[in-house]
Amino acid sequence: MHSRITVFILVFFLSFSWQHTFSQQHPDLEKMPPVFKQNISISMKNVPFENFIDKFISETGIKLNYNRSRISLEQQISIEMKNTEAIAVLRNVMEQTGTALKIISGDQYVIIPKSDNENLYGKIRGRIVDIDNQRPLIGANVLIEEYKIGAATNLNGDFVIDKVPVGNYTLRLSYIGYQSEYIPDIIVKSKRTLFLDYELKETPLVGEPVIIRDNYFSDIDAQPVSATSFSSEEIRRTATFAGDITRIVSVLPGASIENEGNHLVVRGGSTIENKFYIDNIEVPNINHLPVMGTTGGFYSVTNLDFVRSVDFNSGGFKSNYGNSLSSVMNIELREGNREENDFQFDLNVGGISGQGEGPIDDGKGSWMLSARHNFSDIVLMLQNETNQSVKFNDVQGKLVYNISPEHELSILNIFSNDDFNENKNYAFNNYLNWYGGFKSAQNVAGINWKFLWSENGYSNTTISHIYRNEDVSLYTAVNESQRLRINSSESILQIKNDNFYRFNDAGRVEFGFDLKLSFNDLNNFYTRGLDLFGNAKPELRIVNQINTFRSGGFLSFEWIPFSSLSITPGVRLDHYDYNNNLNLSPRLSLTYRFSESTSITGSGGIYYQNLPFYILSQSEEFKNLKTPFAYHAVLSFSHLFADDLKLTIELYKKLYRDLPVDPNLYSLYLLDEALIQLFYDNHETLVSKGSGEAEGIEIMLQKKLSDNFYGAVSLSFLGSRYRDLNGAWRKRIVDTDLMFAFEGGYKLDREWEFSIRFNYSGGLRYTPFDINKSIARQSSIMDINKINALRFPDFNILSVRVDKRFHFTGSNLIVYFSVWNIFDRVNETWNGWSEVWNTEVEYDHFSIAPIFGIEFEF
Repeated sequence: MHSRITVFILVFFLSFSWQHTFSQQHPDLEKMPPVFKQNISISMKNVPFENFIDKFISETGIKLNYNRSRISLEQQISIEMKNTEAIAVLRNVMEQTGTALKIISGDQYVIIPKSDNENLYGKIRGRIVDIDNQRPLIGANVLIEEYKIGAATNLNGDFVIDKVPVGNYTLRLSYIGYQSEYIPDIIVKSKRTLFLDYELKETPLVGEPVIIRDNYFSDIDAQPVSATSFSSEEIRRTATFAGDITRIVSVLPGASIENEGNHLVVRGGSTIENKFYIDNIEVPNINHLPVMGTTGGFYSVTNLDFVRSVDFNSGGFKSNYGNSLSSVMNIELREGNREENDFQFDLNVGGISGQGEGPIDDGKGSWMLSARHNFSDIVLMLQNETNQSVKFNDVQGKLVYNISPEHELSILNIFSNDDFNENKNYAFNNYLNWYGGFKSAQNVAGINWKFLWSENGYSNTTISHIYRNEDVSLYTAVNESQRLRINSSESILQIKNDNFYRFNDAGRVEFGFDLKLSFNDLNNFYTRGLDLFGNAKPELRIVNQINTFRSGGFLSFEWIPFSSLSITPGVRLDHYDYNNNLNLSPRLSLTYRFSESTSITGSGGIYYQNLPFYILSQSEEFKNLKTPFAYHAVLSFSHLFADDLKLTIELYKKLYRDLPVDPNLYSLYLLDEALIQLFYDNHETLVSKGSGEAEGIEIMLQKKLSDNFYGAVSLSFLGSRYRDLNGAWRKRIVDTDLMFAFEGGYKLDREWEFSIRFNYSGGLRYTPFDINKSIARQSSIMDINKINALRFPDFNILSVRVDKRFHFTGSNLIVYFSVWNIFDRVNETWNGWSEVWNTEVEYDHFSIAPIFGIEFEF
């Protein structure tokens, strides 16, 4: 299989490369402005190149910029020229040093290696606004750190830096009275315009000012604790599964992707406790092949090239987020190119895709559109796995249009469908208990209206519609009888309104509401059988149409009594008509800055989350269940060792209450059921008498890309347990005790990059089978005296990746090769009971997997 993929990639590359050669541009020295025509005299012998540059600047008054890491300033030069034009003097020395000169926008002059002096440059455009009122900042400075060149924003907050040599850069954004920001990973591509939109936060001047050190770690929407932000470039280059959005969070402390799937577990929570937003639209599940009733799946639906940033909050989040017990992930998509039409073709293990973008109405708006089809069916065929079939596709697009300076509209649509089939022979040969098919479809459509209604405030209103359909038929391998039949659809209409207002330097307020109307059409069937304790389960049929309504409102206030102290109280009020529960969620955080580099934050609150409708719909009695909630308490310490190096230490405690428990399975943690058997089973009776707790300490050292190296190291000590109906405390499945992760890389130059990712954790806990009962009943029966008493071996996986960029005139190509689980580590992750073979079976994690990919932009 791998040799065929390699040949395909080579043929594809050669088919493009014959028509794209590196063209030589006429030196910019031939079109210098008149200031270079002045006569000067310079006499120097065997001196460093840098000495000549200083002398030339002093003689001519012309500022020459350069990047110390790109040219050799120590190389020796000699020159003897009198009454000679400055342009000729400069040409002489550049011939000696192998350098060239580029003219950047605004008559800024940059010395670059001669090898870079091809017709290979792009453009950086963008807009800078105030984070609180979204008004443009006029005269803000944008500086390319490597060359100390840049531009200033105009009356609309827009800036342009033209003719930037291709490569990787860091931008520094600054404005008087505002906190400066460094923006790494700015990739300039040949003949492409890079659009950037950024927000700067005003520096509070209350009482004794504490100057916040300029750094690469910006605050995430004033989120004080447990928050990390990733750019699309940081996600793309990670040595993981083809730039999957969800998997990158596994490098964060307290977060894990169980079995390297997309089953996100955060700080001892379950896979249902996570919330996802895409452009302010709440999306139930962002994965292909979603696991019913959870937020997990196989592979992210979102096109990474459309992503601007991903913000991940693992606890203590503000009151504008509701209906989540553990985490919130915000995915913000960028805008399309407002100047020109661009197109891209991608080929990787995730499939084949194409995309385009361009301007609308002379730059008043933009469009983006992409389509993708996976190759899983072809890969399985090459591996002779003809007994399995996996297909998924997605189409997504976004439109943005500025009606006026005060009104902006954006329209988003993401469609995905999946088809997975597994036949009886495969199930039989792989000791599986069931076979069958899974089909799903999801469409997310929404419109955002941003309205700048005041000099100090603005609002964002989102109206969205989500349609989901699941069609699942599972059969038992032992006798071919139907095990499960799910045929359900859900139509969700949502309205979300967020408002922001700044009173003064000392006070800001956020308030708003969200409404959710859900129409559910259910036709589900669960066969009779035995549960995990050997109890008889009756047959269950659900044929019903159920409509539900959920509403919520929030208020959050940030008060800065003096510059070193910030206090943020907030409150949510939510109502769910299905069970008529009304829940109040107060929250509070305080941040104190000891110095420009060191701060400490405490945060706490109450967090509610409705049970999945997949569970609630199983019985009318389940309307009487209480809404599970958790108390969060987080203490965070942060210190900047350097502008690009940050240490964070956090302690957290979560107390769960009103959790559902099945009296027939009195000692099991119900919300972990999907981690045991991949879906939630039917339950005849549930009571809201469960409780649990999770606690831990997390340490993270993160190095942003400011030179050639970047990376993050995290270490977590954690514990997660629950109390069963008999009052006994038991360890959770996800109680791994210890997690360690490292992710990093090195950019050799503008063309080569190397990255690595390593994850380690203590093994998941599991319950052994009661062998005698399981054999006698030919079914998986747990040993009720050893619930979660055993642990799998420690889990670890190492993956590496190499990227090679090719810059052509008017196009760009990226070829990458990654090896997932490079040492082919055998990680045991699950135990089961084969009903066909009537024996216990251990299942291992994915083996070594080479991953190839190409991205061609034109």
